[in-house]
Amino acid sequence: NTLSLHDDLPICVPLYLAFPVQLALLWGFATVWQGEAGAMTRSGWILSMALTLGGYGIVIAHELVHRRSRFESWLGRLLLMMVLYMHFAIEHVRGHHATVGTDADPASARAGQTVYGFVLRSVLGQFASAWRLEAERLARRGRAPLSAANELLRMAAIQAGWLTAIGWAF
Repeated sequence: NTLSLHDDLPICVPLYLAFPVQLALLWGFATVWQGEAGAMTRSGWILSMALTLGGYGIVIAHELVHRRSRFESWLGRLLLMMVLYMHFAIEHVRGHHATVGTDADPASARAGQTVYGFVLRSVLGQFASAWRLEAERLARRGRAPLSAANELLRMAAIQAGWLTAIGWAF
């Protein structure tokens, strides 16, 4: 028994609203940042945005990149774009789920590893894994890794465009 999109819509609405809500929060953050504020106020803003984007955006993006719908998967990628972490969509689905809990998984912490050591190894390792996974995918199709067919390079271009738009707007 499968749900149609219409049947599933009430469940999906909060997920679909994540992108416009997160975009509005970032816009508001960038707008107030330009005003007068002390170091403590600015520190609070930064912490609030980091917790919101990480706790709200990445968690919902994680759910969405697992979806089969192209719309939902790309909505997840757009949430990841806002935190410059789009490579997660490649590495998590195609890498992490195949290697979870093994030494080959950069997203699995090692026994006794500090949170700082884990974050550094995980972020760099997930990017390297995403590159390897994408290069392998392209090789199976007879394509070069340095081509427009490379999803990771397209994601990097999208993120560069995002940063350019932010710089231009503010």
